[in-house]
Amino acid sequence: MFNQNSCVVCGHSIADPICSRCYTNQTMILLHDLRIDPMIKEYINNKLKNHFSTETINDAECISCRSDVTTVCHYCFSAVLLRILLELNFPEDLVNIMGCKPVYEEIYLQEQRS
Repeated sequence: MFNQNSCVVCGHSIADPICSRCYTNQTMILLHDLRIDPMIKEYINNKLKNHFSTETINDAECISCRSDVTTVCHYCFSAVLLRILLELNFPEDLVNIMGCKPVYEEIYLQEQRS
């Protein structure tokens, strides 16, 4: 069941209302701090931006930028980011630094099957 202020991917309530743009910006800052190649950063940025829909019935504004509404929960964002990092053969230690955990992907995949 999809409730107001729910993740558009898994349908669960969004506990920390942060928009996908702010999650993506934070990811780009972390990749910059880790001195990841700019072409790889741009690839990840484009994949993330193209993955998440901006259409939602949610009305909770992002607590970070206050301009976008939230569409995705942290777990689903992390699961998508994990897939992108694994696709690019990121080492496990860098994946862990990025905050991606395989359990998030398991939750994400379960919701996709439902």
